Amino acid sequence: MERLNESANLWEEERQPPLNLLNLDNSIMEESWKRNWQVNRLVLLVKEPTTIFVYWELNDLRKQLICEHFQRTWTELPLFLQVNDVTDLEFNGYNAHSSRRIPVHPLFDHLIISGVQAKRRYLVDFGTLTPQGGFFTIIRSNIEETPPAHSDHGVGTGLRFAAWPGPNSNLDGLREKQLIKGPEKQVAWLTQFDGYSLAQPDGGQKKW
Repeated sequence: MERLNESANLWEEERQPPLNLLNLDNSIMEESWKRNWQVNRLVLLVKEPTTIFVYWELNDLRKQLICEHFQRTWTELPLFLQVNDVTDLEFNGYNAHSSRRIPVHPLFDHLIISGVQAKRRYLVDFGTLTPQGGFFTIIRSNIEETPPAHSDHGVGTGLRFAAWPGPNSNLDGLREKQLIKGPEKQVAWLTQFDGYSLAQPDGGQKKW
C-alpha cells in the first residue's frame, strides 16, 4: 500500500512541471496592489462636465523635507487640495478666477471632486498652510478642460417626441394634414419623353 501511495505521488509531481520552468512573472501572482512608487505626481482627470478626479503621490524624501521645514510630522500637517479655475490664464499661482480648498487626510491618495463648471480649465494644487495661514504648494497637477454640459449639445429639456398613432388611427388623414402640397409645375417636354428618348415635333427622336 505504501509503494502504491509513493508511486501516485511521484506521478503527480512529474505531471505538473515546476513553476520556474513556466517562466511566470511572480509579480502577476501577487494579490496586493502596489501604490507606493516613490514618485512625485498629481494627476487630474476629467470624469464629467461637473466632476473631476485627482490622484497623487509624494516620495519619502519630499515628505521628509516638508516635515523638517514646518517642524511637524506628516500626519500633523493640515493638507489640502486647492482647485483653481485657470481658464484663459497664464497661471502664476495667485491669479486664478476662483479657488476652492478641500481638506484631505494625510493617508489619502485620490479624490473625486464635484461642483466644477463645464467648459472651464482647471488645475489642482496639493499643499499645506504656512503659520501665517497662506497656502504652500507641495505639488501641482496638469491642466484639464471640462467638456460642455449635455444641454450644450442641442438636447434641451423642452424636447418632446410626438405620440405614436394608435391601431385605429387614420394614418392617411394624418399624412394629408402633415404634407404641404406646393403648386404644380408643368414641364413642357414631359409629354414628349417616353423614358428613353425625347420625341421631336417633326416626328423624329432625340436619344440621350
